[in-house]
Order: sequence, then C-alpha cells, then structure tokens
Amino acid sequence: MPIRPTFLALFVALAGAGVPLALPTVDVLRANSSVPEWGNDLAAVAREEVVETWPGGAPRRVYEVDDEGRRHGTFLEYRIDGQLVVRAKYAKGELNGRYESFHPNGERFIDCSYKKGLLNGRYSEFDEEGERRVTGKYDDGLADGDFEYRRAGEVVSEQEWKDGELVELDGFVNPFPRSIDAVADDLRAVRALEIEPVFQSDEEGEIDAELATERVAALRRLMEYRALSGLEWADMRLDDRFNWHCSAAARMLTVLGRLDHTPKNPGLPEDEYKVAYEGTSKSNLALGSTLPGSIDSYMDDSDPSNIDRVGHRRWCLNPAMLKTGFGIDGRFSAMWSFDESRGQTKWEYVAYPAPGVYSTDHIVDGAAWSVRFRRGVLDGLQPNDLVVELFALDEDLVRGAPMRLDHLSIYAGQVIFRGASMNCAPGRAYEVRISKVGKRSPELMLRYYVRFADVEGLLAAEAEPEAALDGDADAAG
Repeated sequence: MPIRPTFLALFVALAGAGVPLALPTVDVLRANSSVPEWGNDLAAVAREEVVETWPGGAPRRVYEVDDEGRRHGTFLEYRIDGQLVVRAKYAKGELNGRYESFHPNGERFIDCSYKKGLLNGRYSEFDEEGERRVTGKYDDGLADGDFEYRRAGEVVSEQEWKDGELVELDGFVNPFPRSIDAVADDLRAVRALEIEPVFQSDEEGEIDAELATERVAALRRLMEYRALSGLEWADMRLDDRFNWHCSAAARMLTVLGRLDHTPKNPGLPEDEYKVAYEGTSKSNLALGSTLPGSIDSYMDDSDPSNIDRVGHRRWCLNPAMLKTGFGIDGRFSAMWSFDESRGQTKWEYVAYPAPGVYSTDHIVDGAAWSVRFRRGVLDGLQPNDLVVELFALDEDLVRGAPMRLDHLSIYAGQVIFRGASMNCAPGRAYEVRISKVGKRSPELMLRYYVRFADVEGLLAAEAEPEAALDGDADAAG
C-alpha cells in the first residue's frame, strides 16, 4: 500500500543499510540565527536555531523554532558522516511544504509535500540508482488517485486509490471487498447473538449445563467461520436429534478407542449402536479437543490424511447447512454434518480463506487453501488440467513470483492447494489465480485477493476501555 514516510521508518532503513546511528545531543542554541532557505519561504516567525549534534560534535539535526519552541522553517537531518538524510519544511510544529529524504549514497529516496502535518499532493519514491519506484498522490493524508510502482524501470503495479481506500489493483476492481471493520462487525454480531441451547440431556436424561455451554460455543465458532466466508449463519441452530446422535457417537468412539465413521458394533446394545452409528456416519469426528476447538480442527483439515479432500471443512462451509448438533465424551467428539435443510442459496464459490480481509485467528500458516465451485464447474477436470497460481504481495501490494505449491488436488467440486512458504501473519497479502489449461494459453476461471489482519487484536483493544469503565462503575458502588 502507499507508504507514508516517517522519520522512524527512514532511520530503520538507514540502520539496516549499516549506517551507524546514535542518540543526538543539543549542542548549540543560538538566538536569531538563520539557516539557508530552501523551497518556498514560510512566514518569518522563526526565533531560534537549534543544532542537535552527534557524539563528537558533527551536526545531526539543524532547524528553527518559533517563540513557542515549535519547529518552524527549514529542517535538515544528517548522517554521522555529514550526508544529508532529510530536508523538510515545518510550520508551527507540523510538516508543511516540501519533504525530501535521501539514500545513504546521496540519491533521493522520497520527494513529497505536506500540509499541516498530512501528506498532500504528488508523492514519489526512488531507488538508490535514482530510478523512480513509486508515483502517486495524497489528499489530506490519504492516498487519492493513481499510483504506479516500478522495478528495474518496468511498471509492475498500477493502483487506483480513493480517500485512502484501494479501488483497483492491476485491473482488478475492489480487490479487498471486505475491510477489517466489516470483518470485525461480523464477529461482533456472531458473539452477541443469543443462541437457544435446546436439547442438552446426557444418556440418563439429566441436564448437563457444561455440555450446553460447550455446544453453544462450538456453534458460535462455526458461525464465525461461515460469516468470514460470506455464508449465511445468523439463523443456524442446534437440533436436539442431532445432539442426541452425536453424543451417542462420541460414547461409542470412546469404547472403540479410535475415530471411525462406519464402525462395527463394539458390543453395545443394538438400539444404542444404531443411534451411535447414525451419529458417526453423518458427522465430522475429532479427537483430543473441546467442541469449539474441534471446529478449528475441521477447518484446518490439512494433515496428510485429509488435505486431498478437506472434507470436514467442506461440510462446515456447506451453503445449504442450517442445523447441526454436537456431542463429546472424553477425548472424542462429533459434529453433525449431513444437514442441507437450508435448501438452495445463491453463491458463486466458497473460498477458504475468503477474499478480502481475513482474520488471522481463523487460519494457520500450514493450512491448505480451498475453493469450492458450483456443481459442474470442475466436472471431468484433473489437477493437471488447471493452473493454480498463488502470489505473495509486498507492502506496496506488488506481486512477486508465483509461489511453489506443495499440494494441489480436486475433490467434490473443490480446488485444494497449499503454498510451500505460506505466512498468514497480519499485513500479509496474496493473489490467487485459478485457470483452466487452454490450447494456446490458460483460461482464467477465478482471481481474488486475500489480506490477513489481526481482527481479534482490534476487538480486544475496543473491549479494554469498556472493561475499565465497568471497573470504575464497580468501584463507585
């Protein structure tokens, strides 16, 4: 994304280039002295010149301050060897006017303008050879207009921004259709929804409050994943019959000591076995987690025995699902999956992770990515009939070389793939292209972008002031 230059970022860049940095000292404060002017003159209100020095006495920063001690006028920043680092204009303590920064070799790095502390007007960046890397425009601190990125003299990305929002990326309109605020809104809504626990009895008919709470938490976690993928979720509910079958299934798995969707009767009464078998054969099964944790396992689904199908994930993200149920016994648990009572819904494809901003709390680096197409789209196709490309984007959203894939498969209308060097950390962004092999060139089927964000961190930061206010109210009695 467009870079907003800061002194801190520049110093980090210099340090990375091997430039020795040290804390400056204010060595000289001279009243009514002057610094050679550069660019457009500002109102002549500067009263004093300040010289901050490196250890040893060489100037590090030279600037003027007004009668309130605020920077006002020309600001100069130097390396310890005397090389100019920054040349800028201030007015009443804020950047105001032209701003230039320089690479360690003296070549210009950033050339832009500020107005009252905010980037305003044309913006350019250059590499150490003096070649232009970035051109763009800001309005009141926000990227606004066309941005062009170059590498080795070649245009590598063309972007359109409006009021700080990316409108178009390399010809693709609205590349990130869901913002971090939209994703946060969805998660807030899921967590605020009242869910009816319905049937929560154990095998003796006693109400199990702990199980009731865990079932609701599992359904809520499932809702989060569905919301993130743009699927309907708000009307989902627990079904008492599904809960009953899943509880019986978990108890039978405990007797078996293993996961098995179609087990032979391990010695249970026939009626009990039939109820349990209905649960094992129509549910996702998990080992060694809580019910909410099992949802994360189903969505990951990238271990060697599941990655070629990601079938558990496919059931979790089934557009037709409306109801589910859960059961747990010791280390074994079940989630009812064979529900399509929602019926037909409108959708083009279901991707994990979904296009736009995606929560880092809902994916791990090693997870396979998947795209489920509508029925018939992939009929007759094998993996070698497709070209699946996964590109990492840098901080400017410039696309790198295609990432090597360590997995590619097709199963039940899904394309499943995994990049060999995936990193789902906040700020990382990727482009996906899925094409069909053609006679002359690949025929593009789908293109989309994903950008990861710490949505949970945003929600936690919002909750802290509320918690503090609650604490104050409690303290006040």
